[in-house]
Amino acid sequence: MRFGAYVRGADPDSQLRDVLDRFAPPLRPWTRCTACNGMLEPVAKNEVEHLLRPGTRRTYEVFARCRSCGKVYWRGAHGRRLATLVESARRVVDARSPVCTMRTR
Repeated sequence: MRFGAYVRGADPDSQLRDVLDRFAPPLRPWTRCTACNGMLEPVAKNEVEHLLRPGTRRTYEVFARCRSCGKVYWRGAHGRRLATLVESARRVVDARSPVCTMRTR
């Protein structure tokens, strides 16, 4: 390995804040495949319906598919928890961003 860093923090929330503070990665949630890191694109339900389990087929309408490996994504039961995590990350990023103010005379 050419590069690495020790991630500080005893719990995942602290570790996330450390990574966001020190490395400032761009935040683009819901855009990459967790399996291969390929780009996700919206896909019509009827195009992926045959790949879905019956409960998912009945319950969800909005889907995305990885352009590289074809894995299908939807905002499942864990969606709310993930949205909260993403919002927390955005607050950390917003807090570290310099705020530009203009004064007028």
